[in-house]
Amino acid sequence: MADLSDLEKRVAALEEECRKLKDLEAIKRVRRKYWHCVHKGLWDEIGDCFSRDATVDFGPAAQFQGRQAIAQFFKERMATTFSRVVPFGHNPEIEITGDDVASGEWQFDGFMIEAQTNAAVRIGVSYYEKYAKEDGAWRIKRLKIIPTFRYKVPAEPLDLGPPPDH
Repeated sequence: MADLSDLEKRVAALEEECRKLKDLEAIKRVRRKYWHCVHKGLWDEIGDCFSRDATVDFGPAAQFQGRQAIAQFFKERMATTFSRVVPFGHNPEIEITGDDVASGEWQFDGFMIEAQTNAAVRIGVSYYEKYAKEDGAWRIKRLKIIPTFRYKVPAEPLDLGPPPDH
């Protein structure tokens, strides 16, 4: 009987590890969707990345509460500030802290074209996040950024057109 009990414990431990790995991948997918929405200007879809009661802290002048307010910020401000955004998120450190909660840190390098000046901007940012499983799907519950660098390079006018579809 001891062998069966040991086997049951091992199976339970493996099932728990499998659940955590699936959760980690789901969190990475929501983060990837966020950056995809930013890159493609999919402002009507970006709200799906956030929990209903999410908070976003982009610094003193840009703090938002709730999925709708966050999506509105992207639609009204990001869309008019940058004509092109090419985000690169990397080095995720994600920890599952409970059945339906997790925390994470990502590093971000972004290349953007300012809509008004056509200047190229490169930024580096650390993203600090909390995640929650809501209606069976992982979403960003809290997002706070800490900028690490920013530089701007005047660019010659180019007609970039819309981002290509893939």
